[in-house]
Amino acid sequence: MSIMNALFGPDQVTDQKTFWTGVGILLGLGAVITYLPLLFMGEGGGISSMMTGGALGMLLYLLIYPWFCLIGGRLRDAGHSPWYYLLGFFGYTIISGVLGLMLMAPEMAGVMEGMLENMPDPEAEPSAAMDQMMDMQAEMMRKSIPKQIIAGLIASILVAIPYGLLKPKTEGNRYNSIT
Repeated sequence: MSIMNALFGPDQVTDQKTFWTGVGILLGLGAVITYLPLLFMGEGGGISSMMTGGALGMLLYLLIYPWFCLIGGRLRDAGHSPWYYLLGFFGYTIISGVLGLMLMAPEMAGVMEGMLENMPDPEAEPSAAMDQMMDMQAEMMRKSIPKQIIAGLIASILVAIPYGLLKPKTEGNRYNSIT
């Protein structure tokens, strides 16, 4: 089985070796896509770099389909319905959210506290206050992206392990019509 079929073929059956190869590829792509906003952010931040960072972050949604194909194929190989993918999707969402909060919350609180102490009076200098807020958002993004990558990798691996350990089922497997 080719890796391209495993990542983009919704009706494929995926063996364990191909599954783990696909997991490695998707983890790498996810880390690179998550890191992209840092490459396009200017030193001071600003609205354009924030918008670019947000738009690049949305590219992660393009990985949902290959993950679905890969995990669905693995589930088919083990004799289970591909719809069990949704359990992993919800598990990933919860695990990555909790890990992200645990990793980022203390540092983000420090950044916000430091910036708010030095913030100019918004009534006297509205443009300076807005610039300060943009700089604070850019700083928070710079500090949070590496931690988002770590949280995403850990969550992805924790969710992928049960699927990768499933044993193939060849006898009486109604989901594996290919073999």
